[in-house]
Amino acid sequence: LRKLVSSRAGLGGRACALVIFVPVFFYAGAIQGALLLEGSKVRGYSTFMHFELHEGNAKWLLAIPGMSVLVPMSNELRRRAVGQWAPLRFAEHREYTKKQIGIWGPYENMERELIPDDALTAEKNIGVLGYYLPHLKIIDTYGLADAAIARNPVERSNHERRMAHDREPPPGYLEARGVNLHVRKAATSEEQALRRAVFAVKAGPGLWMPFDSPDHDWTLEHFSGHDLATRGAGWVAGVVERTEPVIRSGGFDVYHDGNRLLYTGAECGEEDLAPRFFLHVYPEDEGDLPAYYREHGFHNLDFRFETRRLPLDFHFKDVPAPDGVKCIALADLPGYEGARIQTGQYVSGGPKLWHGEFAVPSN
Repeated sequence: LRKLVSSRAGLGGRACALVIFVPVFFYAGAIQGALLLEGSKVRGYSTFMHFELHEGNAKWLLAIPGMSVLVPMSNELRRRAVGQWAPLRFAEHREYTKKQIGIWGPYENMERELIPDDALTAEKNIGVLGYYLPHLKIIDTYGLADAAIARNPVERSNHERRMAHDREPPPGYLEARGVNLHVRKAATSEEQALRRAVFAVKAGPGLWMPFDSPDHDWTLEHFSGHDLATRGAGWVAGVVERTEPVIRSGGFDVYHDGNRLLYTGAECGEEDLAPRFFLHVYPEDEGDLPAYYREHGFHNLDFRFETRRLPLDFHFKDVPAPDGVKCIALADLPGYEGARIQTGQYVSGGPKLWHGEFAVPSN
């Protein structure tokens, strides 16, 4: 009798489980199917990070009873989770990979011996870069492949963190490791290359490798036998001489030159340069921002000084450095019309140490 009752109870339990499972499976599957179907139609990097279902792209889904309640809940849950870079759809990975291939892919045809054996760079996203520049040693600044960075504490609270993407090198670590090369997006001409970096070297037919380096002597030693081009030793001196700083704060002067910001520092000890520099660009039309920046309303270009540092002895080789200029760094800007720019330094999880703001005139 006990076996019969137990058997009947088991059947009832399985029936209840089935009654619950089938609707959940159907509704969850329908939402995921819509994300897959509609997301596969998406083209362009501006869709990265968040894709919402609505009447315009999934009217058929909302016609299912109950979906008008579930879909907004799904959108909101994914929006919150995406802030931590957790539930990214395949479309985001696809579009991001396309962008990375567009940057690094042309280097597939470069002369491999061009990269010196002792060249060392530091990048956040090393997968595609490492594939197309296999002879270049890379420090993963997210710490996924670097023990020192992986163990560097994160001061943000858990709800502010981004999965596997919020570790940073300890202050002075990249310099101590001897990072000496920062490769930029491949170019098709010397002129285009020198708009992207201070140095450029011909890497093959119709292919130039723009790069920056904090070590001028190392650059000349290893690249002088190739077609090495430079923006010119007097370029920085010219910017400082002919223009006024757009921001003067915290011991730094910031100059605006075309699509670049030049930072000159009066105090350049490790404690002065260790705090992270923030660089936020607010376009006139927020619709111009990639989708994953729209939640914040600005294009985030934060950086470490050592990754943007230029050799002072090279750029002031022919003229003395202005009084108070002990170190210099260069940051590139996106080409937004009439943008408002904020920059300064901050301690992770703490206050801004200094900041300033200026507007880029519209053409």
